[in-house]
Formats: sequence, structure tokens, C-alpha cells
Amino acid sequence: AIIEGATQAAAIAAQPIPAIPKFAKGVVKFKGAGTDTSDSNIVAISANESIITAAATRRHEQELLAMNAGKYEQFIMHKYLLPALQAAKPDTVLDDYYIRQEIKNSNKILNVIARNTGHSIIDGRA
Repeated sequence: AIIEGATQAAAIAAQPIPAIPKFAKGVVKFKGAGTDTSDSNIVAISANESIITAAATRRHEQELLAMNAGKYEQFIMHKYLLPALQAAKPDTVLDDYYIRQEIKNSNKILNVIARNTGHSIIDGRA
């Protein structure tokens, strides 16, 4: 029994250790083993990086992709602000300059955005 156990342990120890995935530049929708909540994958993570649940990733995938690409403020502007301003002023041509002026002129909009996203659209402060 001892020899059999030692043989099994040696066989396990001889198996190659798989490479641990690293994500210095981030990743959205990691493809790995297991289910949404099984924690079946070993990965390397750095200080101040984030792990987002699968459910939140499904709900906010486009926002996460924009964040990793450094384009979150632009994403928010075009996905949320531009449609809101177009609905409020349907006969006005809305370009980025006009939108920025509208934001600057409206502390209410700016405060709502900052409160809901943690980001300032005007100066890029987080």
C-alpha cells in the first residue's frame, strides 16, 4: 500500500504544471474551466486589479471593455449623454463640443454622472 501510494504521488508530481494566465492589460469574459461561480481557474492578479463576477460581466460587458481600452468617458458620453441630449433637443446638431458645453452648463447632469460612475466627464478625474 505504501509503495502504491508513493507511485501515485510520483505520477502526480511528474505531471506538468499548467501555465498560470496573467492579465497585465486586463481581460473581459475570461475563457477557462468550470462554471460562472466554480472558481476553477488559477490566475495571477496584481495589487489594485479587479475581479468582476460573471453575472456583472454579462450585464456590463461593453462598459468593462471601454474601461480596459481607456475609453470609458467617451463610451458614457456616446451611450448615455448623446441620446439624452438628442431626445431633449431633437432639432439640434449635437457634436462632442456641443455635448461638452451642455455638460459644463449643467451641474445637475455632471453631479449625476459623477455620483453614478465615479468619473468626471469634463476633466477625466476619477
